[in-house]
Amino acid sequence: MKQLIVLLLVLSLLLSLAGCSAAGAARALDAAEDRMEEKLDAAEDSVENAVRRSLIPEPAESVFEPVTKDRAEQIALDHLGLSKNQVTRLHTEYEIDDGMGHYDVQFRSGDWDYEFEIHAETGKILSCDRDSKYD
Repeated sequence: MKQLIVLLLVLSLLLSLAGCSAAGAARALDAAEDRMEEKLDAAEDSVENAVRRSLIPEPAESVFEPVTKDRAEQIALDHLGLSKNQVTRLHTEYEIDDGMGHYDVQFRSGDWDYEFEIHAETGKILSCDRDSKYD
């Protein structure tokens, strides 16, 4: 988080010194924030997958094919009729609540922020929430 703040401050200073417009500076800061979020998401995914593999024993035989992170994202996008190139800030985390594994899928499309909870074994949408990005 400190790195993100420092990065944003440095970018802000450089852009203001270069005489960039406020709108251009805001776009550059948003792009830097998005890149930093993508890197943080990738690191979180790596840690989550390692923890998941170490904590969840492999079942002897399963009726369902476990849902992957990419499949959970696709289920959420398909529900809204969207593709990956129509969304930004796509972030997915695997969580276990009350012994049940699920994926939290979050993204922005247009002026809306979406959050889905997808069952990790069945792929069923457990919940879906939409909020305005201006809230």
